[in-house]
Amino acid sequence: MSKAFKLSFVILGMWIGMTCLIDFVAVPAVFRNVSSRQEAGTLGMIIFNTFNYVEVVFAVLFASCTFLFKEKIKLKKTYGFLCTFLILLSLTYAFYMSPRITEVNRAKWNLQEGTREYQVLNQEHQFLHSTFRKTDSVKILILLFLIGAGIARKENEDQMETV
Repeated sequence: MSKAFKLSFVILGMWIGMTCLIDFVAVPAVFRNVSSRQEAGTLGMIIFNTFNYVEVVFAVLFASCTFLFKEKIKLKKTYGFLCTFLILLSLTYAFYMSPRITEVNRAKWNLQEGTREYQVLNQEHQFLHSTFRKTDSVKILILLFLIGAGIARKENEDQMETV
């Protein structure tokens, strides 16, 4: 098993582990334990903004490892597409979605809840947040698929060695 393959497996494990920890433990805990919804939102966005940059690094490292052991990949086009998608998604999170959600939230907090401007910003926030959640679900499924494909590949290699 190549070093690039092992490294890519570690990257995928860290990426999905950190994603699940943040999505299912850290951010929900913030909203349960911080008394002000505004403070909880701010803290949640700090966590996500920071992690989004880490995701860019994970995506680039994984794509690099995939490139290094591409001769052993059976579904080259699928892996290429998934790597490209993960890089583009992480860049979109880091440089558009998270900053825009933060900006919209800050603007909302300066307005009265019933005003037209507040409602427009709230609709945009809901759309961005919903899109973020859905694409994050897709990302988790892709990471699980890649981990499963890696496990299947490892088992195939192990069977070939014993024959």
